[in-house]
Amino acid sequence: TLFRSPTNRQKYAKLTQMMTEQEHNANQLNMMRDKFAASNASSKKALYDKIINIEKSYEQQCDDISKLEKEIRNSENMK
Repeated sequence: TLFRSPTNRQKYAKLTQMMTEQEHNANQLNMMRDKFAASNASSKKALYDKIINIEKSYEQQCDDISKLEKEIRNSENMK
């Protein structure tokens, strides 16, 4: 990818890393949801908190990725 500033190249590298981590969390979340659906009541209680925490983390990652994408675009457009 072509970026005018070295800083934006670094930010883009960070962005791609964040997107990879987000994809990993999404896969992990889907697997846990499948386990939850197939579990008995006692297992569901244990999985519930884990799923909620991963969902919160996933939502935060979405926000962070969005902000970084916007920051990179705005920085590139200003020059």
